[in-house]
Formats: sequence, C-alpha cells, structure tokens
Amino acid sequence: MTEQEAYQEHIRYAHDTYCRIVIRHASFDAARMLAAAWH
Repeated sequence: MTEQEAYQEHIRYAHDTYCRIVIRHASFDAARMLAAAWH
C-alpha cells in the first residue's frame, strides 16, 4: 500500500466515523423532540 492509498483509507475511515456520530446525534435529537411534543 502506498502512502497515498494509506492516507485515502484513513480519510475514508474518519469520514465514516464522523457520519455515524452525526446520524446518531440527529436520531437522539429527533427522539427528544418527539418526546417533548407528546408531553
């Protein structure tokens, strides 16, 4: 694996992790808004 390929793999992994965190937080926010609307 070249240095360029290793760098691209690192970027892909970091991006995937970032997206997972953003989606999780968005789902928590949506659940909180729904719960607040019910009360």
